[in-house]
Amino acid sequence: MPKPQLKSDGYSPTELRVFKALATAKTVLTSEDLLPKVYGGRDRPYHAKIMLNAAVRHLADKMNANREPYKIKRAKRKGARLIETALVRR
Repeated sequence: MPKPQLKSDGYSPTELRVFKALATAKTVLTSEDLLPKVYGGRDRPYHAKIMLNAAVRHLADKMNANREPYKIKRAKRKGARLIETALVRR
């Protein structure tokens, strides 16, 4: 599979970091797996997980609106299980 890229502009810096983390992942990532990939060594916001999940949701909406060749697939949370996120080809 070729390296995924976005064909449109208009994405926030956080959304671009989320896309890059999902594009380089070999497996499905949970929100806990995404946190260090997106925020790295920088200071995390106080509600980092909530902000990350909002960024993933907004990125998915923008990718659908821009008809990108990839989409974000998410498994809904069930109880204590975390949300699983993956980048898939349309």
